[in-house]
Amino acid sequence: MGVPHIGLVSDRRSATGTPLVIHNIGAGTVEDNSLFAYAITGHYRYFPEPLNAACKSANP
Repeated sequence: MGVPHIGLVSDRRSATGTPLVIHNIGAGTVEDNSLFAYAITGHYRYFPEPLNAACKSANP
């Protein structure tokens, strides 16, 4: 490991409660307990357009 790449946090959790991560590091897409296996260099949240519009109107 140690190669920078992007992962998406899943809505599912490991047996210990850690959120699972969906990612592809070259062996195909997997969902596994790798949230803390790589240095986290950014954190972003995607807002679908209806939610984004609602957030903008609530916070002008």
